[in-house]
Amino acid sequence: MVLGQVIDLEAVRAQRSNNDHRGYHEVEIDIYERRLKHHPSDYQAWNYRSYLLASTGQYQRAAKSYRRALELDDSDPRVWCNYGVVLDKLSCLEEAIDCYRQAIERYPRYFKALYRRSRSLHRLQQYQAAIEGYDRAAELRPDFHRLWYYRGKALVKLGRFKQAAESFRTALAAQASDAEVWFSLGKLLLQQQQHTEALDAFI
Repeated sequence: MVLGQVIDLEAVRAQRSNNDHRGYHEVEIDIYERRLKHHPSDYQAWNYRSYLLASTGQYQRAAKSYRRALELDDSDPRVWCNYGVVLDKLSCLEEAIDCYRQAIERYPRYFKALYRRSRSLHRLQQYQAAIEGYDRAAELRPDFHRLWYYRGKALVKLGRFKQAAESFRTALAAQASDAEVWFSLGKLLLQQQQHTEALDAFI
């Protein structure tokens, strides 16, 4: 996304040494903002500025910047997805879900958008819809263990405990060192009176 023909990255690095207190991202943001003063319709500059603002935790400014980028060009699913992530950070979950939907419409096999949409649905306690989304995402990245973990958490909320345990075990098959998943599995097994299996999970 960096506009090599416009932004001199060597100059940015040189400027960085004189602006240590501001940080590299802040220097880059300033450069893109100067660019936009003279070229306010530069979509890529708006896009990269948005990304940098989000990277530095300036989510309100990033959201406004992404909106401007999308006004100029709404065809890139990555921009929709990144905008959705920013809205998630701002707890604007329904708006974030709509952004992920826009991304998925443009690229149906976009794992990040599918997964993020499911997480937002999960946070809204729309557990069945979240599970369906996790299942779609799992078709693309079956080895992504956190997906299986959150899927298991959603299944627990629906009282589907056997499926939840299976989902936790799938997560652990992909990443056996995740203590949070082991704890969740152990807690579930304990609630189901499976004490021996629960003890194995806790230790």
